[in-house]
Amino acid sequence: MIEKLNLHTDPNRKIHNALLCQALKASKELMGEDGFKAVINRADTLSAGMKVYLDHENWPPPTPEWGPPARHYSALSQAVEEVGGGRAQLVRIGIETAKMGMSGLGPAMKAQLAILRRLPGFKWRAEAILKAMTDDLLDASPGDRELNTIYVETDDERRVIRLVDRTGDTCHGRTKSKTPVCHLYRGGIIGAVEQATGYIPSVKEVMCMVCGDPACVFEVDFEPERKSSKHHIEDK
Repeated sequence: MIEKLNLHTDPNRKIHNALLCQALKASKELMGEDGFKAVINRADTLSAGMKVYLDHENWPPPTPEWGPPARHYSALSQAVEEVGGGRAQLVRIGIETAKMGMSGLGPAMKAQLAILRRLPGFKWRAEAILKAMTDDLLDASPGDRELNTIYVETDDERRVIRLVDRTGDTCHGRTKSKTPVCHLYRGGIIGAVEQATGYIPSVKEVMCMVCGDPACVFEVDFEPERKSSKHHIEDK
């Protein structure tokens, strides 16, 4: 039983600078100037103040400190889904943000990547990188660590690695959807696991706070979909 928190609807909820910075950068690179402008203009109607991001000088720095409101991250995601290429585009943006994240890793991620080459099999590498991701997110927010807002668990019976996020930051403030909407988050998981393992994982969002669930829950199958065309971590 997952205990629901109130962070998903907290108007004062903030996110890490790097999360929004990387999402903005990846969005602009993938959609181009005109597409990015259309998305930001739509996002501004969902959350006032988004138009400042039309100028990259106003983007938050790529640091782990908290800064932008979570509603801006959610508005960007919703706007991309509506006018910027849909769910598939959000997944691509998430994958790109994961690649960016590898260039500015936190200490937990760096430590995990150093030992990934020695871990046997896809499952162990995927589990290690997801746990490192959650550790770095929680390290930047002592309050979130106390609440255990994000965690990873393994379900051997269902043969999945499960990432549970009770913050709802990607879909902050959104409600009344019949289907999960955190495609940006799902893309980030796909990208991180691919970077660490050399395989494309099968990732599904099986619960979402937009649907009234107590958390956004993602399941990564023990068996990957296929080998990546680019193995970003060499095996030696």
